[in-house]
Amino acid sequence: MRIIQSSPPHTGSTVLCNLVTEFFEKGLPVHFEKEFILSNNRIVTKSHNINLNLWTQRFPEESLYFIVSTRDGDKYMQFDEQYKNWPNVLIFRYDELVITEKISLNYICRNVHKKISNFISFKGSSVEDLKARFKGMNDCYEKIKDKPFSYIDAYYNLHGSHRNREPLSQQQIDNLLEYETRLKKTL
Repeated sequence: MRIIQSSPPHTGSTVLCNLVTEFFEKGLPVHFEKEFILSNNRIVTKSHNINLNLWTQRFPEESLYFIVSTRDGDKYMQFDEQYKNWPNVLIFRYDELVITEKISLNYICRNVHKKISNFISFKGSSVEDLKARFKGMNDCYEKIKDKPFSYIDAYYNLHGSHRNREPLSQQQIDNLLEYETRLKKTL
């Protein structure tokens, strides 16, 4: 079993991946891959490569599960409709992952735990473990929030200046699409 936390940028993927990692691999750092690669010694991989067809083509022998996040707004933050009915895809909305006046840390962690537990038969970490991970991630962000985006905390895979940053430019979106097109040709 492999879990790929595959989400577009700006969709709460860092929160989700930390909670997913804690659920399946308690205490381990987030494992992020830019390419279509699975580590031999990890269950969970975070990626912004959202073409699930390419993942399944690349790893046909693996039992892949995708846990993704989406966000209303620009098209690049959406997930291809074809994947929404796949039985091995679990989707979280951005507003399920962000603390607000109406959504508490406790609610987010209980909801994520429940949805993952119903999705995959796996005795994962507790809701309390997820809450501790979320709090640790927020504490880390407070320490690095004034650092440049190029700074990355290796444990949480959290960038400096991560929150409230500008949406992707059209050039960045085009680069993501071009990269995915090149990858399709290599598979």
